[in-house]
Amino acid sequence: MHSASSIPAGTINNLVDILTSPGEAFQALKERPTFLVPLLAVILSNVALIFWYYSQVDYVWLIETTIAQQDLPDDVREQIVENAADASPMVTGSLAAAAASVMVLLMLALMAAYLVIVSFVTNDGYRFKHWFSLVSWSSIPIVVAMLASTVNLAVSESAHLPQQELNPLSFANLLALDVSGGGLLAGVLQAVDLTSVWALGLMVIGYRTWTGKSLGSSFLTVAAPLLVIVAVSILFAVV
Repeated sequence: MHSASSIPAGTINNLVDILTSPGEAFQALKERPTFLVPLLAVILSNVALIFWYYSQVDYVWLIETTIAQQDLPDDVREQIVENAADASPMVTGSLAAAAASVMVLLMLALMAAYLVIVSFVTNDGYRFKHWFSLVSWSSIPIVVAMLASTVNLAVSESAHLPQQELNPLSFANLLALDVSGGGLLAGVLQAVDLTSVWALGLMVIGYRTWTGKSLGSSFLTVAAPLLVIVAVSILFAVV
């Protein structure tokens, strides 16, 4: 029988420290990088929320409101709604959960790959496993967003709750912005929330802890991809 202290890399301590003393957590991860626990936490919380959402929402209504935002002929829309009426919400939910899981893995891997490129340029000696560990543990706040969405789903009229209103912490919902028209900027405001800022802050702390660079330099390095996306979104929005 194993005790909690025998868990590799002090997983329990890391879970506590990443929220209360992130500098200490990243110091431990610097010596022994891990990623499985935070990765599973983020993925499983996403999957659980998606399955519950699809078990509660009026599926035909969801399809109707979704395609209403698309520029499609009326006959095509009617056909899609008819097909949706015969489909299983759980099958669609399973596909959505699988897609969300792949997206989480892809986004974390891309961020880790970006930091690997930075390491190659700066020659700081860190490899992909280190950066994937850093971005995975930095993503723990996303679980808070999933919990907030779960509470929102529980207290709202879930049968007719649009997907874009599911996360109450997104900047689009916090600012009461109408993002029904779509667009890149709307998508960014809908996807980014308070926990995303929290996660970004953790990555900055982790990067600074590992490399010894200044806070400003660490922020610019870590936030560069997000800043580029926001800049491009604003550019497309005003053009």
